[in-house]
Amino acid sequence: MFYNMHKEGPTDEVRSGWMGRPLSALESWLATGKGVVLLHHAILAFPNWDPWVQMAGVVAGSFESFSHDEVMRIAVEDRDHPITREISDWEMIDETYVMDEPDSDSHLLLTTDHPVCMKSIGWTRQYNGKRVFCLQIGHDNQTWND
Repeated sequence: MFYNMHKEGPTDEVRSGWMGRPLSALESWLATGKGVVLLHHAILAFPNWDPWVQMAGVVAGSFESFSHDEVMRIAVEDRDHPITREISDWEMIDETYVMDEPDSDSHLLLTTDHPVCMKSIGWTRQYNGKRVFCLQIGHDNQTWND
């Protein structure tokens, strides 16, 4: 599970805030068959690193803006998927992103009709044979406490 939003690609060079060899660790981990969860900020991470962009399924550099404390109505698009089959539509307060939608290889689970937000809120996809779940919501405590 990833939540951080690093703007620069991973590297094994010594950098402030990095420990060990992040690039080698990520490349090694991506070679496994383990699934991935990209939460909120992580969808925007590493915009110039192709493996990450392909995993998220959103065009690199398409992020335009964000808006805090927006009331959003979330609609469940696939009620048969294991991630969403036990939940109903809901309303919440969160940060919204204006950016490109995930590509056509993504399977939409959750959407919103908020005017200052991308439509896609939750989607699944495959990356090199591994399952990936991306969730755009999840900015801060008021989101997680609800």
